[in-house]
Amino acid sequence: GVLTVDGGRFRATGVTPTRHRLVLRADGHAAVRTDAIDLPPGHVHDLGRIVLEPATVVVVRVRDEQGGALDGARVRLVPLPRAEGGAGEQAGVLNLRGRRGGRYTTGDVTLHAWRLVVDRQGFRRKATRVEVATRERVDLEIRLQRR
Repeated sequence: GVLTVDGGRFRATGVTPTRHRLVLRADGHAAVRTDAIDLPPGHVHDLGRIVLEPATVVVVRVRDEQGGALDGARVRLVPLPRAEGGAGEQAGVLNLRGRRGGRYTTGDVTLHAWRLVVDRQGFRRKATRVEVATRERVDLEIRLQRR
């Protein structure tokens, strides 16, 4: 298909008539994922106004008790309910991408409260509340204890 942009309005033409999920991204903002949309031939579907929320980069360094870097961990940010200052369930869980040296990152974090959950085989799970209140990069360090 072809995507055209006119003053912040987007129009996709020539899209295969089937079920689609869209992901809308822009630098410095959290991605927005749509529900599945059925597009039969010749169908026009207006998504309405979509507002992208400001987002920031979160970097988590995962360490053992002695400070050694731990690769191979599962690191995720789970949105807290809106009543607790979170983005709510619709935000979805953010899985951080692992890098060498026990470093995990994502750039899709909206300015809300989240539950950071870190798991790694042979270690106890660690979960903690994280407040993301700035568009500046957020750096965190988590130390896991052996089982």
